[in-house]
Amino acid sequence: MLTLNIIPLNKGHIPAIYEIERESFRSPWTLEAFLAELHNPASLSFVAVVEDEVAGYIIAWEFEHSIHIGNLAVKKYYRRKGIATRLIKKILKIAEEKHHTFVSLEVRRSNLPAIRLYEKMGFKLDRVIKRYYSDNFEDALIYKYSIT
Repeated sequence: MLTLNIIPLNKGHIPAIYEIERESFRSPWTLEAFLAELHNPASLSFVAVVEDEVAGYIIAWEFEHSIHIGNLAVKKYYRRKGIATRLIKKILKIAEEKHHTFVSLEVRRSNLPAIRLYEKMGFKLDRVIKRYYSDNFEDALIYKYSIT
């Protein structure tokens, strides 16, 4: 069992999450985008730390009645160890504590491991946005988790 701590993202974590981002996605966020999250008042950003090593991260945005998960990734070495689940549970807990009505996210149609995880956690397909991703015009699947 991993000793895992989920803590708020800070500037010192940016290089590590940027590396995870680059190994995880074909169209990664820029370094500037991650730095901007440090100053975004709507941002709910956390890292999963295993023995002083950043193993994963989640970036979400809080709105009046909901939270939207904008980015989630786990370092390849730590995948399939429950880290993404723990990060998502952190956001769901915040949503419940603040009495939000739902948590949403979008995922590429081809990202079957992520889709399986979201569905296992209780997210339901809400809608499809055709040709959403600009790098290959893949569809985005919008999932929602209802709090109430």
